[in-house]
Amino acid sequence: FVVVIFRHPSLPNMYRVVPLEHKHLAGAGRLAGRAWFADPGWSWALPDDSTREAYLAWLFERLLWIKLTLGYTCFVIIHEGDEEVVGIGCAVKVDTSAVQSWWHTGEQWTTRMYAGVLKMPFIMGFANFKRLLTLESYANSMEKPYIQRFNQQALASHTTPCFCRLEHIAVSPSHQGQGLGKLIVTHIQNWAKERGLKCELNTMNPKNITFYSRYGFKVIDEVTVVDPTCTSPPKQFL
Repeated sequence: FVVVIFRHPSLPNMYRVVPLEHKHLAGAGRLAGRAWFADPGWSWALPDDSTREAYLAWLFERLLWIKLTLGYTCFVIIHEGDEEVVGIGCAVKVDTSAVQSWWHTGEQWTTRMYAGVLKMPFIMGFANFKRLLTLESYANSMEKPYIQRFNQQALASHTTPCFCRLEHIAVSPSHQGQGLGKLIVTHIQNWAKERGLKCELNTMNPKNITFYSRYGFKVIDEVTVVDPTCTSPPKQFL
């Protein structure tokens, strides 16, 4: 498909949204490390403040490489002055009852191997790795019934059961407050609308609920990841 570079009329011309390319991966990973450093979910999974930003940067550079390799739709916001990546966002098409997983999906093991994700337990430590798996597994098990229900409703109304999940929405902390979050979310929403897709997402940060509600998202469930050793953060599903 053809992607048109998008400029929001209320923003300075110094920002533009473009498709994610390999040259953006390192910058996007660093952005993720900064943007999600204080996120309740990632703080629980990676409790050491001294290593969390570096681990998140390492992980998301590879997860975005996987999405790019597998043909998923991802965008970045570029600061034109220095080509810095200041925002990211992905659209994952969900058209079955299965929920995609960055670790458990068997047919993508080769891609994960080339991305380097399989090294994660050795780089981050097995305790951190176990918490990351717990967080992801619980989130997927929580989301799956809703995807199944939405698909059944779509089939009952003779429409194609097809949804778009917004993932990895982030704006660099140093560029927040300038409308860039709105820019990336509405860009993906317009992309989905053009393809007849409904949008859904989940977040581990309660502060994000007010932001996403401005763009039509509503909370349909809230669950807590239970762990016997510490208090876990709530996970809102929108």
